[in-house]
Amino acid sequence: MPEDPIPRFLGYGVELAGASVGFAVEFLQAVPAGAGGPIAVAATSVLKDISVRFLSHREKARVSAAGAFAIERIGDRLLAGYNPRSDDFFRELDNGNSSGKELLEAVLVKARDSFQEKKVRHFGLFYANLVFADSVSAQTAHYSLRQLARLTYRQLCLLALVGRSGSLEVEALRRPTHDSLELESLKREEMDLHSSDLGTLGLLLPRGPWTDELSLLGKVLYDLAGLQYIDDDDKNAVATAIASLTGKSIG
Repeated sequence: MPEDPIPRFLGYGVELAGASVGFAVEFLQAVPAGAGGPIAVAATSVLKDISVRFLSHREKARVSAAGAFAIERIGDRLLAGYNPRSDDFFRELDNGNSSGKELLEAVLVKARDSFQEKKVRHFGLFYANLVFADSVSAQTAHYSLRQLARLTYRQLCLLALVGRSGSLEVEALRRPTHDSLELESLKREEMDLHSSDLGTLGLLLPRGPWTDELSLLGKVLYDLAGLQYIDDDDKNAVATAIASLTGKSIG
């Protein structure tokens, strides 16, 4: 009997995903009945297709880790009693494709190209949370995924800070210039998250002249990408940099 290629391929992600790989292999091999069945079938199909593509060692690690993170999160939510989305997300067309397969492939390709490897987990979480998000269409998911791929990891930390506290005061950060290269680049990263004259992403909105809050698109990305799970040390490093300008701590 030929070897199942999925466990071998997922194994490349152990360095980044750890125990999640073992959970993912078990989930896919069991192909749970009921709601989990279509998810496992779609994931197995996409992973088999990607596993035969030419990828470097690091690309394999990132792709398989993102898949493992996604499958682990899906399994946890199913075990907790959550119901997957009830639309036609996993309904296959005549060509055998579906929105669920298409978006999983898109997520894994974005993870493949994520040289900031701390983002890989959040690509996996993006797909896992999307599986349960009836309110987010496939079209909007593609748009949000493109935003996630464009953002730097530090921009994700900024969004995570705003989401954690509800708002973030940025008056001192927005000074015309900073002597510190790190603060000057952080300022530009924050400004790029806005819309209108400040940028194009529209993930942050002003609450008053100098306070950020998440926009509707920002809230969707925060929830789908699991930004509440951004490493606390990384979030706090950004908070400390901003607080150094005012002497006030950031929640």
